[in-house]
Amino acid sequence: MLKKLIIILLLTLLAGTIEGVILYLKRSSIFFRNAGEIRSIGFREFKEILNETPVIIDIRGKEKYEKGHIPGAILYDPEINIPREKKVVIYNDEDTYDITLELADKLKKQGYRVYLFFDGWRIWKNENN
Repeated sequence: MLKKLIIILLLTLLAGTIEGVILYLKRSSIFFRNAGEIRSIGFREFKEILNETPVIIDIRGKEKYEKGHIPGAILYDPEINIPREKKVVIYNDEDTYDITLELADKLKKQGYRVYLFFDGWRIWKNENN
């Protein structure tokens, strides 16, 4: 019990608030529950996956999507129809981390091969300027 309390206190100090701790634990539980099934990828691996014509989902929202997006990416829509044989790459920005994990978890449960390209838009812009 004391160890759990110390861990919570340390997490609170790191996260700043108890809400931050709850958010951290939520993110961790989704990510670690799916470890090995949902992969986080970097730019190099993303470029390799592009050769396989994956479905690329932009989760950042309509306004940001319209300002710019990775070529071939589609704006996330809950009614989207994704072919089962396709790999799915979800990219985001720092404001959409939680919904990215939730969507990845949902798609993984539906049998898709899911890859997370965290902060993908910023990385894509930096690598292609």
